[in-house]
Amino acid sequence: MYRPDRTGDRPTYLGFSLADIECGILALYGVVLALLHREKTGKGKKVDIAMYDASLMLNEISVAMYSATKRTSPPGVHAVTAPFGTYRAKDGYIVIAVLGEHIWKRFAVAIGRPGLTDDPRFEDGMARKRHLDALNVEIDAWLGEKTREAALDALRAAGVPCSTVNDVPDLFECPHVAARRMMMTLDDPVWGAIQVAGNPVKMSDVAEPEAKLPPRLGEHNADILREWLGMSGKDIGDLEEQQVI
Repeated sequence: MYRPDRTGDRPTYLGFSLADIECGILALYGVVLALLHREKTGKGKKVDIAMYDASLMLNEISVAMYSATKRTSPPGVHAVTAPFGTYRAKDGYIVIAVLGEHIWKRFAVAIGRPGLTDDPRFEDGMARKRHLDALNVEIDAWLGEKTREAALDALRAAGVPCSTVNDVPDLFECPHVAARRMMMTLDDPVWGAIQVAGNPVKMSDVAEPEAKLPPRLGEHNADILREWLGMSGKDIGDLEEQQVI
């Protein structure tokens, strides 16, 4: 069965630009703070964001736990507690997130093993992490013949945080994605009608943005030269004729 621990595996690319995205989010946060500071004091600020720093911040739990214990967690294993991560059901993967002893007790009951709460190997999250192999045997035995839906129904009924692990095609059928309008359809001149990720920031009294294509190369040249530099139509035409723009 599947184990969250990936010790010995080569480092894996996540498949998306996490550091780039997080850096942009932090930059926006910094800009908002700088604008607020300017509003209050009249003084501006330089906002300095690095992707390395953004990535380090996302590992804040692992950093703090290494500082406290001088031990690193195996790849794929939560730094503080267990079980926390992906597990294989009969028809795919689910995520189980046990944080706190109250949830651990619910989890043990949900998988039909309430006696696990009396096992000294599993007395708290750190102990369960140290004995993760033994704990995974119990979880695998419960999940082995269950579908994702059946396992998630049982865990949710018990109040255990959990979720299915979606692959990209699953997103196109996901009711949450549809309800939140997280897919936008673009009429691309090359690909035709395609769907792209929508706007994740929802605000009251603000309509969903219209799906628009990114500008083509040079599409706004004339507007920028006319509005920002005050150039005439003839001057812009001359630049186009000379293939400057």
